[in-house]
Amino acid sequence: MELKEIIRRKIISEETKSNIAELYGTKEVTSKRALADMFKMTKKRVCEILVEKGIGTINAWDRTKVIAVIDGNKYIPTDEYTFIAKHKGTGREITDFNNTSGKLTTYLKELNPDIKIDTLALRVAYFKKTGNYWYEDFYDIIKKPIINTVKKMKGELYPNEIDEIIRLYSSGEVTTIATLGNMFRVGNKKISTLLKDNGVVVKSKGGQFKEVKTKRVTPSKPQEKYENHDDIIYKAVCKKTGLEFDDFLNSSGTLTRHITEQYPDLKIESSKVNIRKYTLTGNYWYEDYFEILPYNKVPMRKCDYCDWEMPIDVSARQYKMHLTMQHGITIKEHLELYPRDNDLFIDNFNKIEEEKVDDNWVVCAICDKRMKAVNTIHLRSHGMTAMQYRRIHGNNISKTSHDLLSAATIAMNMSGVAKVKESKAELDIKNYIKSFGFDTRSNRFILDGKEIDILIEEKKLGIEFNGCKWHTEWFGGRGMNFHLNKTLLANKKGYSLIHIFEDEWFHKEEIVRNKIKHLLGVSEDKPRIAGRKTVIKKVGKGLASDFLNKFHIQGDDKHTTALGAFYGDILIGVMTFKVLAKGGLDYDLTRFATDYNYICQGIGSKLLSHFIREYKPTSIISFADRRWTLDKDNNLYTKLGFELVSESRPDYRYYNTNVDRYIRFHKFGFRKQILSKKYNLPMEMTETDMVKQLGYDKIWDCGLLKYRLDVK
Repeated sequence: MELKEIIRRKIISEETKSNIAELYGTKEVTSKRALADMFKMTKKRVCEILVEKGIGTINAWDRTKVIAVIDGNKYIPTDEYTFIAKHKGTGREITDFNNTSGKLTTYLKELNPDIKIDTLALRVAYFKKTGNYWYEDFYDIIKKPIINTVKKMKGELYPNEIDEIIRLYSSGEVTTIATLGNMFRVGNKKISTLLKDNGVVVKSKGGQFKEVKTKRVTPSKPQEKYENHDDIIYKAVCKKTGLEFDDFLNSSGTLTRHITEQYPDLKIESSKVNIRKYTLTGNYWYEDYFEILPYNKVPMRKCDYCDWEMPIDVSARQYKMHLTMQHGITIKEHLELYPRDNDLFIDNFNKIEEEKVDDNWVVCAICDKRMKAVNTIHLRSHGMTAMQYRRIHGNNISKTSHDLLSAATIAMNMSGVAKVKESKAELDIKNYIKSFGFDTRSNRFILDGKEIDILIEEKKLGIEFNGCKWHTEWFGGRGMNFHLNKTLLANKKGYSLIHIFEDEWFHKEEIVRNKIKHLLGVSEDKPRIAGRKTVIKKVGKGLASDFLNKFHIQGDDKHTTALGAFYGDILIGVMTFKVLAKGGLDYDLTRFATDYNYICQGIGSKLLSHFIREYKPTSIISFADRRWTLDKDNNLYTKLGFELVSESRPDYRYYNTNVDRYIRFHKFGFRKQILSKKYNLPMEMTETDMVKQLGYDKIWDCGLLKYRLDVK
């Protein structure tokens, strides 16, 4: 009951109550509303007074709160304590101890639907006679301290809390100090001190039997058996698949997950069983499935300015990023202090050397910027073309560049070779092809002046190495059909042309090398495995994902079914499928890859035949990347019985060299709604305007070839 209500009732004197009862009893005033207006109170209060005086009945609308009339006489809560009703049978506690809301009555009817509750008049008469409420036959009304919820300092206790702590411990309701500490959110020591200061005997510890716990050897953390050293590290190698895992301690559970995927029916024993096995055999449980092998640790070197360590063969890009971000040092400043790194930063070193030659530079006549050539891209900022610049200001390239270009032009006209300077990656690809005995050169004759980066005339094969930055649409000038038109023109001239993007070589170099080797028809001394010697099984998503990320240039995919070709216990091929419509029988063949460490023959045909036999599809479609397809009418798809049904136009991805030089971002993450929400851009802007403002550019591919197989 609120304090205001208590005060309001106290100021109504007994004389006033008697006057109200007399006026209503003698029928001088017959309206309760009139009495309420006369004595300046509510009609509800008049009804309560009349019932208290035993005159009249209370209206039905206030029947549930009639007990409030007599409530104040027996149980009045204060700021320090309140009351609760506790059922004598079930022990359930209800805060509405005065039955104002009727909860006590409702609970009794829930327990016994046939219970009969006396009338209001009888209940009031019962209270006047016995001094107890009618529901006290079923409930105990218990006094309960109010825990102050006002924010207090850590460890502080209010007086009522101190009294409650002493009462609970002395009475034995709470037997441990730790429980009291948790209840009142203070330390155990403070509770113990408080009890002792108030003369309460605190039970001392002791007398209980304590189990002596031995040091537990956890099989998932075998640091006692295998420890990395300065020159040695360990890896876990799967005996079945040959996959390597750095987490040889199984700290993250990676080994357990891999075992579960490889052996779906295997039951992993409990920790106790595994510990017992380790104690008896000296081996960890997962050593039945993995070999823990030592590897030589990659030599490390320290940064010249801090204690940061990096592999001795760290790429220039990684070290440059560290120097710039952590120390604010340019490569030029670094090489002046530490010339030994000239070979590591060879491009920067050559540029510095070139800057020392005055003939190798020209100054823009408009903005006084020093550069090798006042090129078209720079002149865009001045709103003019190179031809307009030359007419007004004369030569726009340095003397050295002019001499080099003149010599290159003569060489190109004589031999068709176009390259003056090659990137390191392009040079690596050329050297790789030459290692198999093929002659390579760049060429401008075949494509009517358009350059082929690497031409293998013997195979009628051209390879384009596309640096991401220079093959963008807006910065590099490579529009939607640039790469496709170049491919079509090469095909028209009797040559095949493939395109390798810079990020593919950076992230998937080994896969690209093996694809080139396959296109060249190079046969190496590798184990040869025929499809008839393999067993086809359904594989889990984790195993399929690991395999595709290792052996497919596009990596993992979203599939519904994955089949694996096993040679003994070795997985050598994976083919994945995705159902096109839920409950349908039309599928998309999304990925096919084989282990390039083996020469696999007939694996694709066997995997596809198994899928058709087990899943009975009505049709299967698949898409081939035109950049990597030499002949659209004679390839793996056509040999498997697929037919070419359509050719899609080129598609694009987004690129920002300032975000990551070696990533082409899928356009799905650059939809207009996403960009607007993420970067607070107005929806009135187009997607193109948004990405341009964020510094992104487009890179176009050559489109896809769609193949279809109708299963009869």
